Amino acid sequence: MKEDDGLRTIKRLDAWIDGDLPGVVPLELLEQRGVCLPDDLQLDDASLHDRLWMVIHAMAGLGMFVESTDHLSDRELYRHLVKVVLPEPSFLEPDDASFLLPPDMPQAI
Repeated sequence: MKEDDGLRTIKRLDAWIDGDLPGVVPLELLEQRGVCLPDDLQLDDASLHDRLWMVIHAMAGLGMFVESTDHLSDRELYRHLVKVVLPEPSFLEPDDASFLLPPDMPQAI
């Protein structure tokens, strides 16, 4: 990444924070990329575990990474990602591998 690219990203981030630039809804991006996110109640534990890891990898492709989630069960984490994190407009730069966004994770659900 060139220095100008980093400066451009910072300026875009500032504009997004100020409300001058619309956010990107990660859920919509994932659906456009063919990622299916069924309700967690439709999945048994094994299927949910596999689907959770598919979502985590798909999020990584957008530059979104989860952290500090050991206190959540797979079902709690999946539900939080699908219902809270992914529908929220975010600042994403999926074409910029140096820009990473860790979503806010709850302390307890």
